[in-house]
Amino acid sequence: MIFAHFKSFFPYRIGCFVVISVFSILAYELQFPLLERVAGGFDDIKTVMRQSMGAAPEPHPNLVVVTIDEPSINEFGRWPWDRKKMAALFQSLKPAAVVVMDIVFSEPSNPDSDQAMVDQIEANQNVILGYFLRNEATEHTDEEALDFLEECSYFDYELKADKVKVREFPYSELNIPDVADAALTCGFFTTEPDPDGLFRHYSIAYIHEGFLLPPIGIQAVRQYLNQEAKLVLDEKGIQRFSLGDSLLESQNFLRINFTKSVNSWSAKDVLSGSISAKDIKDKIVIVGVTEVGVFDMRPTPIDAVTPGVFLHYMAASNLLNNNLIEEWPALDVFSILFGLLLVLVISWMKQPNYRMTSYFFVIPLFIVISWLLYFQGNIWLREFYTVMPMVILAIAIELMSAIHADRQSRQIKDAFSSYVSSELVGEIIKNPESLKLGGDEKEISVLFSDLRNFTSMSEKLTPIDLVSLLNQIFDPMTEAILKEKGMLDKYIGDAIMAIFNAPIELEQHADRAVQAALAMVTIKNQKNISLREQGLPTIEIGIGVNTGPAVVGNMGSKLRFSYTAIGDAVNLSSRLEGMNKPYGTRILISENTKNALSQPYQGFLLRMMDRIRVAGKNEPVIIFEVMIDNDNNKALAAQFERALTQYFNSQFLLALELFSELAHAYEDQASNYFIARCEQCLAEPPPEDWGGVTSFKKG
Repeated sequence: MIFAHFKSFFPYRIGCFVVISVFSILAYELQFPLLERVAGGFDDIKTVMRQSMGAAPEPHPNLVVVTIDEPSINEFGRWPWDRKKMAALFQSLKPAAVVVMDIVFSEPSNPDSDQAMVDQIEANQNVILGYFLRNEATEHTDEEALDFLEECSYFDYELKADKVKVREFPYSELNIPDVADAALTCGFFTTEPDPDGLFRHYSIAYIHEGFLLPPIGIQAVRQYLNQEAKLVLDEKGIQRFSLGDSLLESQNFLRINFTKSVNSWSAKDVLSGSISAKDIKDKIVIVGVTEVGVFDMRPTPIDAVTPGVFLHYMAASNLLNNNLIEEWPALDVFSILFGLLLVLVISWMKQPNYRMTSYFFVIPLFIVISWLLYFQGNIWLREFYTVMPMVILAIAIELMSAIHADRQSRQIKDAFSSYVSSELVGEIIKNPESLKLGGDEKEISVLFSDLRNFTSMSEKLTPIDLVSLLNQIFDPMTEAILKEKGMLDKYIGDAIMAIFNAPIELEQHADRAVQAALAMVTIKNQKNISLREQGLPTIEIGIGVNTGPAVVGNMGSKLRFSYTAIGDAVNLSSRLEGMNKPYGTRILISENTKNALSQPYQGFLLRMMDRIRVAGKNEPVIIFEVMIDNDNNKALAAQFERALTQYFNSQFLLALELFSELAHAYEDQASNYFIARCEQCLAEPPPEDWGGVTSFKKG
């Protein structure tokens, strides 16, 4: 039996594993924009967590941003400033090792001002100018400008393919010639967002007019260290990048390692002399606009409003501190496949509880490992591409397992129906003519019961053990029905249908049906004690009883027939059995059965539960719960009736308060159900003529 189960289910598990593995690797390699939006947000969690924990790296001490901020603009006027003021700023920054401009001077202004700034830049001999790279523009870069760009480009690089996968821009917006000629060198400050609009990466190089160009952050480090960057490029992009002690492989971008803070000075303080030449000496100074009104803001994982100049600052700091984030694609692929393999292995655990516990432990473990590698070693794994396939595979396998278990339970139910007979031998002996097909209409009470947790139990027991257990449960329950003179109509898997007042006339048949239901609940409670001792799941039961006219007699064909009942009374009883689930009850009866009961009730009491309209019926039905007659239940029923009255009167707020008190005092599931109903009615009030009736699409 175990081998047959393994053989039948094995292909589904392996099939799911193979298909999800292939799609997961493809998704990781191709990085679809829509998926990257989700993955990027998933990645950001660890960045934000590290920042909030104060575990982010410290910025390089010799790196500072001079901000053209609100106080500076308030002091010296709206941006852009007169270039004589910029000349004064350059003069103040002359002691710096490098001055980097996150600003472009692409248009001439007042000739005297332009010349003053050019003279100062030339005198400084430490200014790196910035420029834009564009996809669209009205003019191409002229020959004179190309000469400047050539001086600003990378020199030490090796091409291993005719075409390299590095972004190329057709247009540029450069500094005017006099300014460009006076500068030490230049670098682009073009940055690109990820598919979701956030800035997490910093380009190592772009191509323009055949030149391989660096950004200002890398250009600043080149000049500060007085070392040339070395690059190796192939058809996939940048195979290798090194500068100083920093090394990256197979990455076209630096993944920005966001620093704990940014060292900055206001341009106002620099120009006023508040920042001394001693403080400025030997620093890398990046000048940029941070005033929000001027708009040079970039959304990042750590702040929705991050000045663009800070991206260059952090990239330069990462290079100088040699704390670049390394991406390991091979480890990502291994993590994806290993994670899926673990889920596959876990799925063979027989006990569902063990499987669920293992899933909830193993899947988050991959996130923890990824975070530790990032926090401790600046190693970046794309755990989204590992975790999501693991979740999908676990869901797929568990869904197939449930379908398989359901199919198995159906087979068990079919087997019960085929060998447990309910033919009325005595009636046939007395009345051979009753073998003819057809029947008569009469009033009967119909009982439907159904065991809960059947699928869960079927996973823990072999079919043979399960049949044995169900027989142990059904035997005393059947005896309870027969004791009350009911007729066992049929077993339907783990459900029972019984008829009272047919084929034999029976006085007080509604009372007998209710007493049988109460006895079945008692039997269930006794059996659960034994199940707990065996370490098995306990069972629950739902019972519906309805009284009304039905056609009873032999139904079927001439070859096979059985004595049964059909009609609306039978259908409503079946639906009442199913209604126990939402209300959290065990026995529900209809208003018809209540009216047929003898007074006073013997050993039980009723509480009105609801007014419902079941599938296939237009007329509403009032339903009642059968409860053991004791003081606690009497108090509960009385208080519940008051709450229900307020609910039917559309006093939902008051009803909600009363049901909440009941739920707290008695742990009453039906009250919890009506709490949700009250909240729904408060959010979406029903029509004035609703009459307190709730419609159910299916019973």
